Amino acid sequence: MYRNIVKILLTFMFLNGVLCMHTVPLSAQNRQNRIHTQRIIPFSFDQIKSFGGAYLITKEGKKGLYSYTGKKIIPCEFDKIKNFHGEYLVEKDGKQGLYNKSGKKIIACEYDDIKFQNGDFLIIKDHKKGICKKNGKKVIACENDNITLYYDDYLLENEGKKGIYTRNGKTIIPCEFDQIQPFYGKFMLTKKNKKGIYTRNGKKVLPCVYDDITFQNNYFFLVQNNKRGVYDQNGKKIIPCEYDRIQFFYGEFILTQKNKKGLSDRNGKKIIPCEYDEIKVLNNNWIATHNGEMILYKR
Repeated sequence: MYRNIVKILLTFMFLNGVLCMHTVPLSAQNRQNRIHTQRIIPFSFDQIKSFGGAYLITKEGKKGLYSYTGKKIIPCEFDKIKNFHGEYLVEKDGKQGLYNKSGKKIIACEYDDIKFQNGDFLIIKDHKKGICKKNGKKVIACENDNITLYYDDYLLENEGKKGIYTRNGKTIIPCEFDQIQPFYGKFMLTKKNKKGIYTRNGKKVLPCVYDDITFQNNYFFLVQNNKRGVYDQNGKKIIPCEYDRIQFFYGEFILTQKNKKGLSDRNGKKIIPCEYDEIKVLNNNWIATHNGEMILYKR
């Protein structure tokens, strides 16, 4: 009897000690351990892997990005995610967009292709091209057939017409010309087979009304309706387009009109009228010939 009572007491004491051990309040260390085992990403997923300082999550075939602390960077709704020139390129249903490293959407996922071009993003949609800056600002609308870097600006082509825009989308030359080409520090433009000259800043120097333009000794030599003229490099008229031929000769202009020759100085002032058969230089003076007779003009 006595032994039974002792066994009962010992059993009670043992069980009470065990219960007390399991009801001890959490210590600070225990609380810390429990925090470390809390769920970081608030949903289950099919696959996870480290991806450029974050977690690339795959769930039901869709991908997203979460930070190591569980902060959502990119929602889990894309078919592809990849690093792209300092940003994240996302793809969904064949369309592409961009997020920055903080998870801010900078280009909507609506483009057929996105390329990195000269520090900007070339966006393509329905075979048309535009330009977005690194912050996502669209500076050139997605309505051009082609966009290429042209010196420090962009050359645009749309339906056979060309223009030039700055890198920030400001119009330098409107997209209405058939051809644009560099020409002695300026641009030569062609429109309906007529040529003109613009500066690199888009200022019109000569309108597109000339059949041909050449450049010599800092002057533009122009052809209009088969007549020749001369303008300076700022577009100021020196000699009107009314001569059959113009030659730059010893710092002056020899003019030919109806097979007769004359002379103008650099500023277009007429020195010798167009009534001579020949004009030559002799000992730093001009010799004009008419019907076999010679007249001396001092230079």
